[in-house]
Amino acid sequence: LTTNGYDGAVTIGQDVLNFVSDNVVTLTVTGNDLVSVDMTGVLNPNLATTDKEGPTVSLKGQGDLETVNIDGTTDTIVIGTTASGNGNVTSVTIGGTVIGTAGISVANNSDLVTLDVSNATTDKLVVDGNSDLEALTIDFTAAKGKATTQEGNITVNNNESMESLTISTSAIDNLTITNNADLETIDLSGMTAIGATGTASVSISGNDLTASKSDNADDGTTNVAD
Repeated sequence: LTTNGYDGAVTIGQDVLNFVSDNVVTLTVTGNDLVSVDMTGVLNPNLATTDKEGPTVSLKGQGDLETVNIDGTTDTIVIGTTASGNGNVTSVTIGGTVIGTAGISVANNSDLVTLDVSNATTDKLVVDGNSDLEALTIDFTAAKGKATTQEGNITVNNNESMESLTISTSAIDNLTITNNADLETIDLSGMTAIGATGTASVSISGNDLTASKSDNADDGTTNVAD
């Protein structure tokens, strides 16, 4: 299914394997046969005065899905949930601006090995329960989107094969890195500023670190227990 230039609602049902579009304003997925998604979200030109968010993209329970590439303007992006993941997704690339306060969630994709958010702008990222993900670099740009104040939230939990994590996104108030059983290396040297609320909270526990160090504790709350 290719819908380039189409500015109406798109519903993807059964038997659609590959979806390509450079102009998605609304997307609903009711089938579960998708293998690849390559799309660009946009504000609805027919609702120029009211659509300030772009489409919500929700891909969960897609057992055949292998690759996801999302760009443009979107409200919220969900690639799998803790209850309903995607068992064959290997690669997810997310760029563009994610405006909604729920941001980006990538959860319970058991075959995921590559996650790229380097060209994304959002205020929240959750990476949870992706059991084959061994190395992750988080380098999106933090911005408030629909929120009243830019805050910045990153959660990396329960990724059992993750060995290394590098975060260079700044303007983050809330950072949680927990229960990644093989995680031996965490590099936060690129995080040079906290978010606009100025109430930093950092929690790191249940990983596989042999040493830990926390600086600038007066900036907020820090809990390091590995």
